[in-house]
Amino acid sequence: MGSPASPVIKVALVGAFVVSVAFVLAYSVVNRGETNSVHYLPCQYSTFSEDTLFYGEAIRHARGSHRPARQGKGGRISLGIVTHHLLVKDLISAYFERLSLETRPTTIVLVGPNHRSRGTAPVAISALTWKTPFGIVEPDLEVVQALARRNLAEINEDAFYDEHSIGALVPFLPGFFPGTRIVPIIVRPDADSAQVIQLADWLAEKIAPDVVVIGSLDFSHYQPSPIAIREDEETLSIIQGFRTNQWRRAYVDSRKTLLLLLHAAGRIGGRDFEIVHHTNSGILLKKEDVPCTSYINGFFRLTH
Repeated sequence: MGSPASPVIKVALVGAFVVSVAFVLAYSVVNRGETNSVHYLPCQYSTFSEDTLFYGEAIRHARGSHRPARQGKGGRISLGIVTHHLLVKDLISAYFERLSLETRPTTIVLVGPNHRSRGTAPVAISALTWKTPFGIVEPDLEVVQALARRNLAEINEDAFYDEHSIGALVPFLPGFFPGTRIVPIIVRPDADSAQVIQLADWLAEKIAPDVVVIGSLDFSHYQPSPIAIREDEETLSIIQGFRTNQWRRAYVDSRKTLLLLLHAAGRIGGRDFEIVHHTNSGILLKKEDVPCTSYINGFFRLTH
């Protein structure tokens, strides 16, 4: 027989178990008459799920400080692109503030890269709630389950572990879209482009005044600012020209996500991409000779 585990080892094992359980559980207290009951629910948990100050400051800064939404021009916002780089959290917050001035979606579809290619699914979706500093954000289970039934995406919760393309953005949503549900989608680089186009076709049929699709994308990477600016010019020519067949030439962290957005926008008659922000970290940090990340935030608008 082996020797019994030492008290130190036992404590370590128990501690590890508690931490692992705490990582995937959130609780809600429900008042029923005089009785409080605690319900433990599995949830997605972003890196900043507890950082009320970080997100709260950005949300407060954006409210009331952004220019009014343009009136009488273009069409309804149907899709959009926003960065997930939290270095520019104020730009992200201003983007969602601007979006909230024009739309009141009941569902936001968030599509971004699976940076680490986690999980088994080339295109993964999550059916779990999301914990944020401002409460729980619910998934649109009807849409999630429909995507899974049609084999357009696979419910694969592990793929979302520590994936910042979605996790960095979800905590902004309660501040601008309280009660709005989400459909989180992440795309691996090896996803079949035909599947991505089929997914885009299906999403295009669902886009409505109360459903908006947002691509979570960062653009030029690892180049000094002057080169990043040139790469962005080429990428913007693809986006603004709706040149879907040139998606492979874009300088972006998920070309397949960009393909989805361009194809869906084309299907619903989107022919106007409005730039809300365009800059890079080199410019913002005044270090234009070091590798940077560039940001192109904008909206696709319907033209009919």
